[in-house]
Amino acid sequence: APAAAGARPARSRAAVSMNKKQVELQAMLERARLAREDGDDEPSLPPPPPKPKTPVPAPNKKAPITAAQLFTAVRQASTGRTSLGGKGRPGAPSRSSVPARPPPEAPATGATSAPGAATILPPTAAPKLAAPSLQQQYAAFDALVSGSRAGRAARAVSSELLKQGQMLPVPPSLASLPGLPTSFDSLPALADGKSILVLLASQETILAHNFRQDLVDFASRFPAAKHDAAVAAVSRVPLNVYRKLQRKGGVSFPLLTDDNGSWLSQLRVDTGGGTCAYLVAMPSGRLLASFGPGDSQPLLERVGKALEQRADTAGGAFGSTGPMADTGG
Repeated sequence: APAAAGARPARSRAAVSMNKKQVELQAMLERARLAREDGDDEPSLPPPPPKPKTPVPAPNKKAPITAAQLFTAVRQASTGRTSLGGKGRPGAPSRSSVPARPPPEAPATGATSAPGAATILPPTAAPKLAAPSLQQQYAAFDALVSGSRAGRAARAVSSELLKQGQMLPVPPSLASLPGLPTSFDSLPALADGKSILVLLASQETILAHNFRQDLVDFASRFPAAKHDAAVAAVSRVPLNVYRKLQRKGGVSFPLLTDDNGSWLSQLRVDTGGGTCAYLVAMPSGRLLASFGPGDSQPLLERVGKALEQRADTAGGAFGSTGPMADTGG
């Protein structure tokens, strides 16, 4: 239909939006112009000049002290003088004011001393000892490092917990002591027909590390067949702990439990918990040697060395005294 006469043309939305943006832009430009004109009213000042840097004075380096100056200072200090005007410490006496000590007078020859006075004798030089020869030094060194066989044989191996040669004390009823794999009624039964019984004993009520290690060492490393020996042990450890040791530690020799410690007291076992060992000749039951815990050398090595010594001497002494051969009672 034809447009009505006098009607205004319709404007698009894009044109209206463009007009709004132009108006805003013109307003911004006007504000910028006004701000620039307002700033021009005040004259611009140049920036202040930078402050000059003050030079840092170099530190005064002292000249190094020479050895001659140090020697002079020490010498002046020892004589009571210093480098400050040649005067010493205030109140300190000078060397010239201290009177010199007179030297001691030597006694006149032929002069007699007063009665009761001590006679002063002239000092005599100490006599010089002759230095050992080269051969003696070599011999002493060889004995220190390797040791002579005579020195080893003379050293007492036994700890003498009990007297050598005596009968090993046994409780009245050995069969009353619980044991693994069973109870035993005599020492020959413990020895199982061997000529030597190695009896390990401890006051331990629990299986402590050291006691357990000794039992495992004798079960795994002791050459029992070489020495025709049997091993047994007695302590206050209960049987259920022994069973665990047999299962996990591989200990197969007899293990006895002395609950009240009656047999351990007769054996004079160390009360501190260390392991003791007794070498007993079979079938007589005589004590050949005994070993306490107070030694830095392991118990297994001491027992083995004692048995080797017995074999070398054809049944001789474990130490310096007493015949140790089994005479059959």
